[in-house]
Amino acid sequence: MSVFEDQKKFMTAGDQTVGHFNEEQFNMYVDLIHEEFNVELQEAIDNKDRIEIFDALLDIVVVTIGAMHSLGVDPEGGWDEVM
Repeated sequence: MSVFEDQKKFMTAGDQTVGHFNEEQFNMYVDLIHEEFNVELQEAIDNKDRIEIFDALLDIVVVTIGAMHSLGVDPEGGWDEVM
């Protein structure tokens, strides 16, 4: 299973939509991306806390994939195309 499928499974288990554009859900994920980047990651960097930096980076990946699913695109197909 891929991280994209893992996130899709997590989202559907939490009654979130995948595979089509959900504006409210997408906006929630964008807000989470901002929070993780501007607050969590920045605090961890300022504190030179490598474990918290790693945690924030992982969280950014998760919420970014959630945003992609909420946008209604194929994140794995897009990944394959870029790679």
